[in-house]
Amino acid sequence: MPRAAHRHGVPTGVPPLTYSPRLLEKLQQFAFKDDTFFTVACEQFPEVAEFILRILFDKPSLKVLRVTPQRNIGALLGRSLRLDVLATGDDGRIYNIEVQQASAGAIPKRARFHSSAIDNAFLPKGEDFARLPESWVVFITQHDVIGSGHMMYHIDRVVAETGLPFRDEAHIVYACMDNADFTPAGQLLDDLQRRAASDIHYPLLAQTMRYLKETTKGVSSMCEIMEEAIKYDRMETAAKMLKKGIITEEEAMDNFDLTEDEIRQIAAPNAVFFK
Repeated sequence: MPRAAHRHGVPTGVPPLTYSPRLLEKLQQFAFKDDTFFTVACEQFPEVAEFILRILFDKPSLKVLRVTPQRNIGALLGRSLRLDVLATGDDGRIYNIEVQQASAGAIPKRARFHSSAIDNAFLPKGEDFARLPESWVVFITQHDVIGSGHMMYHIDRVVAETGLPFRDEAHIVYACMDNADFTPAGQLLDDLQRRAASDIHYPLLAQTMRYLKETTKGVSSMCEIMEEAIKYDRMETAAKMLKKGIITEEEAMDNFDLTEDEIRQIAAPNAVFFK
């Protein structure tokens, strides 16, 4: 695929689009570590999620059957959750991949919550607990949240008295981009930070970035998702302010440019808006 030339961050190798130059400029600044770009890449190219898991787990034969981006996991009681990427392996294992640039969004208790939410979502009512699928929550973080200087952290429960594994098959992995080394996993973490396809080592990731940033269909799909994300962020902020009683529904409509239907949606008791 020929590479498109760029002027002021806007691709010039594709036909004119109706999107604003500001939106196109923002698109060119994206890297895979940005959750919007990451989820679109995994949605349109499920092999990207599979490739990332193969590298991080050092399992070249790992196969992913389904990839679901931005899945909302609701809750009748307590907080709901929106996952970046949820993947199901051909062996039934469940993988949740999260990209977090802010350390506050990747604290250990959040990883614990993700793990428990996945358990709740994948065990039907009345089903035996032994049928819970093995799960992996993977947090790809910018900074070293654990703080011990490692690139990879693998967290599993152990029995304190014996030091033996608890074998609940619920695993948590942290991969720190700041601590990327020269191993294949380290090269992957470095690639996730690159904003230009020409700077990316792995061909699959480079080709995916070129498609999403430099082709008509790719740019169009990215801009549509970005516009939806901007709208979602407005609705999420309004929902939080409504919940805290900071603003009224009328003020939310005026300040956040929301319709009556959107206000009813975010004010509903079972609204899923908090990532």
